Amino acid sequence: MQRLRTRSSKKVNCSNDFQRAKAMTEQPKITLHWLDHSRSQRIVWLLEELNLEYTIKPYIRTGGPRAPPELKAVHPLGKAPVLVVEYADGKEKVIAESGHIIAFLIRNFDKESLLTPDNTDAFDEVEYYLHMCEGTLQPVLTFLLVLNTAASRAPWFVKPVISSFVTKVFELYNYKEIILCLDFLETKLGENAAKLTASSQNLFFVNNKLSGADIIFALPVGEICIIGDKLSHLVDKSKYPHLVRWAHEIRERPAYLRAMEKTGQYEKPKEQEQE
Repeated sequence: MQRLRTRSSKKVNCSNDFQRAKAMTEQPKITLHWLDHSRSQRIVWLLEELNLEYTIKPYIRTGGPRAPPELKAVHPLGKAPVLVVEYADGKEKVIAESGHIIAFLIRNFDKESLLTPDNTDAFDEVEYYLHMCEGTLQPVLTFLLVLNTAASRAPWFVKPVISSFVTKVFELYNYKEIILCLDFLETKLGENAAKLTASSQNLFFVNNKLSGADIIFALPVGEICIIGDKLSHLVDKSKYPHLVRWAHEIRERPAYLRAMEKTGQYEKPKEQEQE
């Protein structure tokens, strides 16, 4: 009887081990809480590059630049993007902040090392860019957005004064900080371009390989400063040939195009876009 109980116990343990192993190999359910005209788009691109299955939960701005209050039900700060990962064992992770989401996805789901840094130095460099983008460049752009919104909504009788003030702040602070960042990134890409062995190779920020650095810079550098209509008209493109090349190359990636196609149905027409 004792031997039968032992065998039965081993059988149950093997079954449990199999279920745990199966749960580890199955992709968990991924839901991206996505806000229109926001940094959320970068995460869609990354999910496409990693070839993951995911669901987009869209949120649309109404009546202003702020995110709708429904996002606070997902994360207390009510910001986007937010990634919700539901595992087979019932556990759930709620991950906020673009840089953190990018690092999490690459660390946990880049099974083929498509975006994973090749060595410690490359890892440190990517991590620096994740922080530099969100901690140095993005706040300057956000501050400019706030100033422009204030100027556009000022009463007509003070609008000239407010607009003049905003222009002066932009000239003395925002523009200089933006150019400082662009100069730094242009130099880095120039160094990487010199290492390319063929003209057909694409240009990237770290070790000439797609990484989280390219994902994080796609919006503030590529779409806002270089290509889009937000600030690009104020940037002398002739001074940034490598950034211009990089921005156009990432826009042509199949995963990037798929991401734009998937979220295009949620975006408001240009004339309805909020600042």
